[in-house]
Amino acid sequence: MSDALRARAAGGVEVAAGPRAVDLTVRLARVDDLPAVAAELTGPRAMALATLVATDETATPDGAFAVRYLFEPTAAGVDRFVTLLVAVDPAHPEVPSITRTIPAANWHEREMRDLFGIVPLGHPDPRPLVVHDGWPADCFPLRKSFDPAQRLPHLEAPEFPHVVAEGEGLFEIPVGPIHAGIIEPGHFR
Repeated sequence: MSDALRARAAGGVEVAAGPRAVDLTVRLARVDDLPAVAAELTGPRAMALATLVATDETATPDGAFAVRYLFEPTAAGVDRFVTLLVAVDPAHPEVPSITRTIPAANWHEREMRDLFGIVPLGHPDPRPLVVHDGWPADCFPLRKSFDPAQRLPHLEAPEFPHVVAEGEGLFEIPVGPIHAGIIEPGHFR
């Protein structure tokens, strides 16, 4: 597997044992190699993205953000996890999005952008996921530089367009104000 991953990474990789001897940690030399290496893991290697974790390691000697993509085996009897590790320059906090080829990355990448300001370039849905609509655009609560005691400015939330479905055979069924005592009013379309 190590040779196949090296072949996909034009900038080179550093492969080391993971937390267990059978696991691998693959450190990419270039963040641009991420989509190709991730595609190798989910395609021919039959692995699935389990999670994505970003950390602020700017105070370490690397001086960068770190993003770890954990892939798990999908085949029965296989017990090897692979972690792709990329260092992200704080001056240009961007990584190529893998959501179009690995849909499971969708919410993980959006959380990473909301909480760390690491932008997944080419993401199909760039709306905020974790922070509310009135959250300041340049304020990232999981960065070490974030001051939790600071008072954030009040911003008006942008208008969210309400889409009305129309056409023959479509019905709108109002639900609420109380349905089983657990949900707010809504509409089925």
